[in-house]
Amino acid sequence: MVSQRNLLLDVFRGLAIFLVLLRHGALMEITTRMGWIGVDLFFVLSGFLVSGLLFREYAANGSLRAGRFLLRRAFKIYPLFYAVVIIYLFYNWWKGIPVTTGSVLAELFFFQNYHPGIIGISWSLAIEEHFYLLLAIMLTLAATRGYVKGKVVPAVCILIILLCLTGRALTNAWLPFSPYTHFFPTHLRIDSLTAGVLLSWFYHYHYEATKNFVHRYYPALLIVVAAGLLPAFLMEAENEFILVPGFTLLYAAFGAALAMGLIFQWRIERILAATRLKGLYRALAFIGRYSYAIYLVHMLAGPAISNFINQYFFRGDLPVISVFLLKTAANIGTGILLTWLIEKPALSWRDRYFPTPVLKPSSNV
Repeated sequence: MVSQRNLLLDVFRGLAIFLVLLRHGALMEITTRMGWIGVDLFFVLSGFLVSGLLFREYAANGSLRAGRFLLRRAFKIYPLFYAVVIIYLFYNWWKGIPVTTGSVLAELFFFQNYHPGIIGISWSLAIEEHFYLLLAIMLTLAATRGYVKGKVVPAVCILIILLCLTGRALTNAWLPFSPYTHFFPTHLRIDSLTAGVLLSWFYHYHYEATKNFVHRYYPALLIVVAAGLLPAFLMEAENEFILVPGFTLLYAAFGAALAMGLIFQWRIERILAATRLKGLYRALAFIGRYSYAIYLVHMLAGPAISNFINQYFFRGDLPVISVFLLKTAANIGTGILLTWLIEKPALSWRDRYFPTPVLKPSSNV
């Protein structure tokens, strides 16, 4: 089952943040086109991991403490996020970039996926925040009636998935494209996280059946992964196909990949241990541990630091690949620094005073 610090899950986090860095790294046309899928990988991972905390709590205690869950989520998300908001405000003031009251409020109260904020990429955090609240309410209600292990949870997940798909189809048919109507809204994108919840439910409550399914149908699951990822390599994110069934295919692909990774993890790591890819595997896992902070700062730290170095030390003569590597190194370094300065002390304080009723302190989920 999933451990507190699962190396494979950190690898998935590392892959997700690397895809996001490719999206905004101006390296190649294809990497810019497909890098956005890293956010959807984060969504599936988040749905799987966060719901898993609640499923394990219910399995252990027969009840859920939604308030404790949301409070622990707050310690994970808010300290670092609001610190980055302050950094952005200071940077905009320093550069003379105007900031509206509406954009600040959108960031502070997590509706920047419906109204422009100041960070730009934090729309995905708004979706996750809305998801945490809805998940806590849904599972707490299910727990009070003893429905968590029954068919109600997967049925509700499937209903949400169908409603989001229908909503995207109607939005695409009726409204002209805008990121704030087609790409960012919670009511159209929360199905990616819900897919993670669905996988988590089967994994935690029907592990043997899940394992047998993956062993039996892994060739078909590999086809699902390939078919789900292919459109992102061929089409822009604003393409009508991507905006409706494309999102569904994408999280199906990531869900299938995650399921196979979890079931075959020991085989994967044993094979990699005998190859040179072991170092890459561990490097991705290392980066994955700091992915949250890297994600928050990557639109500011990387460009600012790399532009400074390129302008004053190389006179703007660096090739594209070198600029990308500079940005990546700057983003990773800044993310690690902020994690140690802000996130880890906040998590330590959280685990000391508000320990989870299931897992021992220091879980960084």
